[in-house]
Amino acid sequence: MNAKNFYGWTPLCRAALWDLLEQFTLLEKAGGRIEERCGKVPVPELARALRSSEVADYLKKRKIELKEVKENLKELLFTPSANKKCVKEYFEREIERALSYALLLDQVERVKAFYGAGLFPKDGKIEGMPVALFAVKNSPNCSPKVLEFLLSEGLLKPSDRFEGGETLLHICAERGCDRCVKVLVKWGADPNAKDDKGFTPYCRAVAKGKEKTARELLRLGADPNAPCVKAARELKRVKPWIEELSATPSR
Repeated sequence: MNAKNFYGWTPLCRAALWDLLEQFTLLEKAGGRIEERCGKVPVPELARALRSSEVADYLKKRKIELKEVKENLKELLFTPSANKKCVKEYFEREIERALSYALLLDQVERVKAFYGAGLFPKDGKIEGMPVALFAVKNSPNCSPKVLEFLLSEGLLKPSDRFEGGETLLHICAERGCDRCVKVLVKWGADPNAKDDKGFTPYCRAVAKGKEKTARELLRLGADPNAPCVKAARELKRVKPWIEELSATPSR
């Protein structure tokens, strides 16, 4: 349980990195030692630094002190002895996977900690996608808290365009992520922006049958009579609510 991988981490370190309490406690019962270090960082300090709240709370209940890491966390985690390129890439991939887990669960405090420690990917991408796009496309609720944090830090702009000319607002509208729709418009996203096919976020919501989101977009200034509305309606069996919204006067 205390054997280290080739960049100096034990399984207990990885459980703390990912904030997996059940796995952490099982590893400890099997002989994992909390005093072990992740690179040069003790397990409790790693849990505090990356705001692994489940593991950190568990350690606090055990009366284990969680000291603050005052040096460069990234340099401490990656030990100088493991300096081969392939090892460093493996280490960075491990960090990226843990970050992606926090993004998908909308764990904004952990995402902030990763960002503050310089543990965001250098190219700003996860699995080939910009961090915000990855979160919005893959999270069950589009990660509204994380999205607002990324906007506040200037790590993306509401007007950013992706494949097919779509904005994040198009994607959130299509997925029915109302909270993210509100966040994006609050930060200046255009509710009438068109993708390469001429579809606005409202049309995307209509096409996917997302009534609540469509109504929210209207409240936020979307045009219910945009040219794409007819095409959007044809993609979804016409329902009374679509007819009702189409009769709504433009703002």
